[in-house]
Amino acid sequence: MWVDTLKGQILRNHYFFSVLEEQIVGYQAWALTSHEVAQIWIENSRLLTYEECLAGPCVIVMANRALSSNVLRHQVKVTRALHSQSEVVYWKRQTAEGVSLVSYKLQLPGVYRPKTDFQIEILGDN
Repeated sequence: MWVDTLKGQILRNHYFFSVLEEQIVGYQAWALTSHEVAQIWIENSRLLTYEECLAGPCVIVMANRALSSNVLRHQVKVTRALHSQSEVVYWKRQTAEGVSLVSYKLQLPGVYRPKTDFQIEILGDN
């Protein structure tokens, strides 16, 4: 199951690594879905298909690893920049207390969100 998820993220080019001083310090991978498919994922109703993860207004962070809170903050900024045209981002956060759903809206009616002012280096074919 996890291998298929990882394979799909790579084939869709829906992932990035965070690198600091030539060391990988984080990884994030996502799916782009409809609101209906996002709800299926939130409810853990079933596994999502490759085709359901190709496009849509919702970003589902399916894998996230950050070695520090600074790396995590950077990943949030990168996510906002990469998905500035999306409506909402969802991810499930695993803590010692259990799993919680985190979401934030990227586009709010009447609110202008300026682009980030830091450089993002994207490697590979886009």
